Amino acid sequence: SSDLSPVVRTFAWLCVYAVLLQRPRIEGTENLPSKRGYLVISNHRSWLDVLLLIWATDAIGISKREIGWIPFVGQAGYLVGAIFFDRRDKNSRAKVVTEALRMMSQAANILLFIAFSFSLASNYPRLGYITFLDAIMAVTFVVNVLVLLYNVNMKRLEGLGKADRVQRIDS
Repeated sequence: SSDLSPVVRTFAWLCVYAVLLQRPRIEGTENLPSKRGYLVISNHRSWLDVLLLIWATDAIGISKREIGWIPFVGQAGYLVGAIFFDRRDKNSRAKVVTEALRMMSQAANILLFIAFSFSLASNYPRLGYITFLDAIMAVTFVVNVLVLLYNVNMKRLEGLGKADRVQRIDS
């Protein structure tokens, strides 16, 4: 585990609890490794997703440097050791990969959010090549879409009364 500050984890949990007005239900954390670091790759729709994953996975975030300037969020990131980088700078992107691998080798959990938005795509730098992190993000996005489509199809089949077929496919 990352041994993330209990204050930060408590703050994250309280923010989520205060907005949802109920205790979040987290499933699957028993499958996360306890003696070595791991990488959590996710997308987010709101700031609550970020706080919930920080709390649930005890992970340190990788973040674009602009996040470091957001009041409270940036300061909290610096306090817990978030890795801020300039996504327009090739050397900064290389350093963040090296730092994340180093931290994971020391049993730290790393949290990477995918910033993928068609409406913002024109604001992203045109790299002209694909970086390692770009490749991870693109592949993860495609896998997430495929998993979503698979699950929607399984639910549709269940709704049509074909639960036995779903069991055969899904086992």
